Amino acid sequence: MVKIVLGNAPGADPADDVTVLFGVVQSPIKRKLFGFLYKRRRDRLYKLIGRRWDGSASTAEQTLLSLARKSAPGLDRKTLLEQVPHWMFTFTGSGTDLLARTLMLVTSRPVVLRKVCEEIKAAGPGDQADTVGRLAYLEACVLETGRLYPPVTKTFHSRSPKTGKQEEVVHYFPLLQRDDRLGATVHQFRPERWLEPTLDAAAQASNLFLRGPRACPGMDLILFVCKAAMARQVGELGVSLREERLADDPLPVSFPKVK
Repeated sequence: MVKIVLGNAPGADPADDVTVLFGVVQSPIKRKLFGFLYKRRRDRLYKLIGRRWDGSASTAEQTLLSLARKSAPGLDRKTLLEQVPHWMFTFTGSGTDLLARTLMLVTSRPVVLRKVCEEIKAAGPGDQADTVGRLAYLEACVLETGRLYPPVTKTFHSRSPKTGKQEEVVHYFPLLQRDDRLGATVHQFRPERWLEPTLDAAAQASNLFLRGPRACPGMDLILFVCKAAMARQVGELGVSLREERLADDPLPVSFPKVK
């Protein structure tokens, strides 16, 4: 993900900083009590991003950062640079979790695996972006995996109610997306629900990429990378990660730990 966002420019690899800071962001207690301990790491990451941003003007390399600079020339530099770590946070842990879990669910179910392989074969050359764009059923598998096992289990945001005292609100997605009131299939792996003209209650309740002002700006990129990687692993390399606990419905609420 670092290469997708920042490219191959020489300099320190920020992957470790991104991973550590992601852990801090995900813990409100660690943020409030020990956030000051990570200031140097945070400053180092932003300085590197700033250098890559400035250098993207004189290079022909296509990166997410250079494309953002070209597509949003009027946006304040500081505002955009502060968004960049969020793109990398998404892939450092949660993006890889989503990919690995989808791969395991798909290969644990022969009928689903056959449909995925048939779609990949019919879509066209695997190294073409248009081919990846045609993998609708595979995308549905990714979305359904994220509904059942959200890679980001919780988010935090602050609000100031009428009392004037700031409150921190926690959204815990596994409980919200597996509510039995959403229908009889809420604990089932049903990619088809994402291909219907109207999403059912279970799909509508999914909050994989958030919504509104907090919606993930990298949603399309995440889905593209996951589909491209899946097509390569399943369609070309024949990778299989069968897990019996994922082979049948209803599925466990927590993703099984694989030894």
